[in-house]
Amino acid sequence: MHAPTLALFELDVAAPGPAFEALVEDARTAPMAAQLFPATGVTQVVSAGVWTVADSDDPRFFVQGASVLDNGLEALAEDGKFASLASFVEQGELVANGVTEQSVVDYMNGPLPPGGIYRFEFDADPGAYLQLAHMFVPSNDWFIAAAPGGLALFDVNGAPILGPQTELLRLWDTGTEINQPIGLGLDQVHLQAAANQGAADIDSDVREVEGPAPLEQLLRLRVNSERND
Repeated sequence: MHAPTLALFELDVAAPGPAFEALVEDARTAPMAAQLFPATGVTQVVSAGVWTVADSDDPRFFVQGASVLDNGLEALAEDGKFASLASFVEQGELVANGVTEQSVVDYMNGPLPPGGIYRFEFDADPGAYLQLAHMFVPSNDWFIAAAPGGLALFDVNGAPILGPQTELLRLWDTGTEINQPIGLGLDQVHLQAAANQGAADIDSDVREVEGPAPLEQLLRLRVNSERND
C-alpha cells in the first residue's frame, strides 16, 4: 500500500532502477526489499469521528482516570463506529456538533487515508471549546482527542486562537480492551471476526498512551476563522 505519488513504476517510463529490474527479470526480491524497507511499516489511519463545540470546558466525551462513560465512545475507539457517540452529544447543551464523516478530497466516507482531509464549520463565541474524537487505526481501543475539556477556541481577551493545534491532541486508551501489538492483533478492527471482540483490559481507566510515532507524524489539526465583527 502506498500513496499515489510513490508508485513502484509508471507506464511508458523507463524502469525505475536495477532493484526493480532484478525483481521482474530474475525474481530476485532482496534488492527491492532492501530499497523499500525504510518506507515500510503499519499504515495508521484515522476513523470518521465526532466533534462538539460547547461554551464550557466540562468533559464531554470522557474523564481521564475513570472508566469510559456509557456514551458510545467505546464503540468508536474499538470499532470506529461513531453513530452512538454522535447521538449522545446531540442530546447535550452544545453550541454545535457533528461528525467528520465526509472528507473534502476524493475519498469515500469513512476512515481518513494518508493525504486525506476532514473539514467542518461552526459558529462560536468567546468561551467556547472544541472537542473531537477519532479512532486510532489499527488499535484495540485507542482514540485521538484533546484533553477532556477540549481546546479553547479563544484567548483570555476574546481573540480567536487560530492556526495549528495538533500539539494539543493526545492519544488515549479507553481501558475497555487489552492492547495487542499495533496492526497485528486479531481483535483489532481490521482483523477481528466481529465488532466488540477482545479480552477486557485489566486497567479500565481512560488514560493517555504513547503511540508508535508522534501524532504530528500522523495528522494535523488546524483552526481557521472567517470572523465577522
